[in-house]
Amino acid sequence: MVQRVVELVQAGLAIWGLYGAQRDELDINGLFCDETKAGIFKWRQIMGMEKETLKLEVCLFLDIRLMTDG
Repeated sequence: MVQRVVELVQAGLAIWGLYGAQRDELDINGLFCDETKAGIFKWRQIMGMEKETLKLEVCLFLDIRLMTDG
């Protein structure tokens, strides 16, 4: 389920040109990698939310932990 959410985020970022722009192939794999994280931070800057970046990491970490522990 978490992987599917990350795939949707990656697809959305790709539409904005914030994911997979450096490669010829678009690899929407559902892995929360550095490229996905960088795309989210760029999108947040565009939206004017760059001061809340730590909250994003903590929330994603806690959500993933709760889903895998339970």
